[in-house]
Amino acid sequence: MSWNINGSCERALLERLDHVILEIKQINPTMVMLQEVVDKQMSVLKSELSSNYDMSFGDISAQHYNVLLITKQKDVNLETQKKSFTKFKVTESDCHYIEVDCKIYNRRFSLFASNLESAKQCSTERKKQLDEVVQLMRENEKESIAIFGGDMNLWDSEVRVYPRRSAPVSDIADVWVELGSDANTEHTLDMCVNKNCTADPPTKHRFNRLLIRKTPCLTPIAFTTLGKAIIPSCNMYPSSHWGILAYFHLV
Repeated sequence: MSWNINGSCERALLERLDHVILEIKQINPTMVMLQEVVDKQMSVLKSELSSNYDMSFGDISAQHYNVLLITKQKDVNLETQKKSFTKFKVTESDCHYIEVDCKIYNRRFSLFASNLESAKQCSTERKKQLDEVVQLMRENEKESIAIFGGDMNLWDSEVRVYPRRSAPVSDIADVWVELGSDANTEHTLDMCVNKNCTADPPTKHRFNRLLIRKTPCLTPIAFTTLGKAIIPSCNMYPSSHWGILAYFHLV
């Protein structure tokens, strides 16, 4: 699961967070990547989820930051070897990524979570940040399964950076694309439907994405979006962004 929970919006902040946490508890995903987390939300996240999830934090000195959760369920056999966060070499707004090296189901994983530079005019910075993480995915040992998720703020014209230029086929897969590019789950920021935040004219984008380094060990099997129920008490969605949820077959 990956979800920008829009902590920078103060309206019904903790009420919306309660519904994010409820979604996580009901779905019980193996890993959760959250973006735009703020200090006011952190104590609640720790109180509600730390007993079931190992938690890794991004740059908590930033205005908002990333959090990566990995389940502690016994059958998962989580072994964490490395946790870190790194500020991007090129950033206008303290953008950073979390990196966690671990074992899940006795398989080695390298997990990356981030919220890349926003705003259309920051395209150069955003593409450099994407390149930085994708290069780390490629440099990982072949035995390790590399996954990168988050609010990448990417416009379709910017995704040409995925392919390895010297290879005929990209070694990095976009999970939504791999599963057929279903239009029903395309947009994660949809101001035509979600009125938590507005623009004139309203826009829609596929900002939250999940990338994997191709491997026969991990096969995407399903992809959906979440957070699409309005909270009656505040007449808002849990976030201005839909979350994304992917299912995999691991061998």
